[in-house]
Amino acid sequence: MAYTYYCAGIHNSNAVFDVFYRKPPFEGSYAVFGGLDEVLDFIVNFKFTEDEIKFVMKSLKVEDKGFEDYLRTLNYKMLTIRAPK
Repeated sequence: MAYTYYCAGIHNSNAVFDVFYRKPPFEGSYAVFGGLDEVLDFIVNFKFTEDEIKFVMKSLKVEDKGFEDYLRTLNYKMLTIRAPK
């Protein structure tokens, strides 16, 4: 998906991704949201290694130096994250 956005020239545009469910699991009347700290830690520390970039490029079967460089620069500072408190 990232490569498709990159090729279309919209990789720096806003995109929205949601995670949700329509009703509480197990026929319950409420749900508990947990794990936000772990998710945020992962996002803040996320970066592609050179081996991972090579794997992605090989998997995509493309040679695009610009996209490789883009993958090297991805970090959490490009994101706005909204979540329940």
